[in-house]
Amino acid sequence: MVKLFYFIPAGLAGLFYVFFGGVFGDFGAINPLAWVCTALLAAGAVLMARKIAPGCLFGIAVGALLIGMGLRETGQIVKEWPAGMLLIAYSCGSGWLCWKSAAKREA
Repeated sequence: MVKLFYFIPAGLAGLFYVFFGGVFGDFGAINPLAWVCTALLAAGAVLMARKIAPGCLFGIAVGALLIGMGLRETGQIVKEWPAGMLLIAYSCGSGWLCWKSAAKREA
């Protein structure tokens, strides 16, 4: 059950982009960086599911990217920095949980 916990951000991002790509019928309109970030989140989740705690660094990197994009003033209605902060907190918590469960398994 805990292993599925690691895949929540990647799953939500994937569903979001697949839904909007399917509804609007144009997957090419979605920024390729969004697909790269979704792949990074999935790769980090796979690493943490295998008890490799540094996999959380992928989520932290994507969160930092969201914060950086959200702090630029481009006239957007929705800012990305709150999502980036939540993702960093979630990734740190997931990494800690992974590290603790891996340490418990070794002992």
